[in-house]
Amino acid sequence: MIPQFHVGGLEYLQRCLHKQERISAGLCQTTQHQGGPSRAESLLRGRPTDDNSLNLRRSQNIEKMLKSALDQAIDQMLIVDEGLDVESLELAFRMFTNLERIRILKRMDDNDRRLKRYIMRDDPTQQPPSWQYACEHTIRSLLEAVVRSKSQVSQFDCRFLDVRMPASPAYPMQPALTALFGRLTGLLLRVVDDEHNNDMNEKVAHFSRYSKPLLARTKDLVGLDVAFERGVSLKLESVLHHTSWEKLRYVGLHMWSLDSDEITGLLGRLPSLKSVRLRYVYLKEGRWKSVLVFVRRSLRLNWISLFGIGYGFCPRVLNYIEEDDSDEDYGFNDNEGSSSEDSGDEDDTDDPNLDSDGGDAPHDDSAADEESDESTDSDDHPDNGNIDNEDGHGEAQSTYSLPPNDIPSSPELPHNYEPYWEEDLDDESDSEIIGKEKWRRWEEWAVPKRA
Repeated sequence: MIPQFHVGGLEYLQRCLHKQERISAGLCQTTQHQGGPSRAESLLRGRPTDDNSLNLRRSQNIEKMLKSALDQAIDQMLIVDEGLDVESLELAFRMFTNLERIRILKRMDDNDRRLKRYIMRDDPTQQPPSWQYACEHTIRSLLEAVVRSKSQVSQFDCRFLDVRMPASPAYPMQPALTALFGRLTGLLLRVVDDEHNNDMNEKVAHFSRYSKPLLARTKDLVGLDVAFERGVSLKLESVLHHTSWEKLRYVGLHMWSLDSDEITGLLGRLPSLKSVRLRYVYLKEGRWKSVLVFVRRSLRLNWISLFGIGYGFCPRVLNYIEEDDSDEDYGFNDNEGSSSEDSGDEDDTDDPNLDSDGGDAPHDDSAADEESDESTDSDDHPDNGNIDNEDGHGEAQSTYSLPPNDIPSSPELPHNYEPYWEEDLDDESDSEIIGKEKWRRWEEWAVPKRA
């Protein structure tokens, strides 16, 4: 679990804290003059009722928040400067000799969210704590610890990949990256943009240029998932570079506008493929009919997800659950059977018209804003109504966890069965969004249970 990275130094937080201490002292003095010493003391025991008392309580809460943030920033600088994080990771890798999987997740508490809103109100030009720097430092630290410990970890899962990858092969950690990618069996990435103001295509294109030689090393991949925070319309092979994976059993793509022949071209060169997730994948050219017919006739899949598919360009959708997957989702063994009777349905409560940034918008400087700890951030505390329980396995399924091997196939159908709704494939409307009922039936038709 990774916290935000304080990149602006301590001076800004110290100035803010000293300013807020002066404000609190002035409000406390005013309150004492109005109601006597006991009045100010009583504020600590009950909710204030007048404006001045309310302002004092709010100022004290802000002061407490800034003090906590400053303490965290000091601790973070100490840990980074002395390399304590790398030492701890190295020790952990040496102790857990059978460790296979590394997962990087965000950690953001109420105090972090309140600090972010405070900075946006106090000085919008001030750089807030950065997830990009946190991601960069985390990857560097992990790589260094893996090299030192000689860990044989083989699965890498990063839910907020936001790095300024250097294009030069002279990158100091290049040998470590090359060695790690050479033994990966699972690679799950969600590319995000911490600043939310960059062109996602440009960001992914830059990252892709850097990753080309690394992907060429991933000959043993069994699971691959590539997700984006916002829609991307780059050509598929500009990111995957025509890489072939003989052992790949699962592939997932999210938030991508592609051509139908790009999808069939990828699936057709993966001879071991058993599970496919095409989530919020939109077709710029071609029809879904050609993809589905190819899947049914040319592949022998156990499972496919068409959640949120459509035509045109990807909409902006809510962020997904980024935590609490079961390790069983990474089942890479050869057991393909299932005793389950119900594969579960995908929950389509994600609204494609809603914003996916997940950031905090500026709030009015109200008492309720600072007195309550109930404020949430959509990246870390999504509404239960928007949980994407795609596979029916677990209450908080990740956006792109690998499907467990016991996911059953679609309901059994006679080998030559042609359901009446196959005609829907020839009668597609021009609507950008494919309805839930339709893509569910398409899933069943594309992956019938084999006799």
